Amino acid sequence: MLGVTLKDRKRAVDIRSTTKLEDVLKKRRRIKWRWTGHMTKENRMKWTKIITEWQPRNGKRKRRRQARRWTDNTKIIGGTIWSRKATNREE
Repeated sequence: MLGVTLKDRKRAVDIRSTTKLEDVLKKRRRIKWRWTGHMTKENRMKWTKIITEWQPRNGKRKRRRQARRWTDNTKIIGGTIWSRKATNREE
């Protein structure tokens, strides 16, 4: 697109500012947070809300399972009251 090679040693931030493209990780985080707010505002108990709020009985994950759950990332972004923060659109 720009003709930049690895030898040019350009930073990704500089390339994104030149091409005016958005960072994929920031966009993913924003879309995920928006969906979280949409899901928590829902009055009906849909399976997405039930699964998100579900806690395993023994509190441990099986061997070879992912180290983090979906809610772990939302707790990092929003803190322990992530569901209230996600519901509030102004923040």
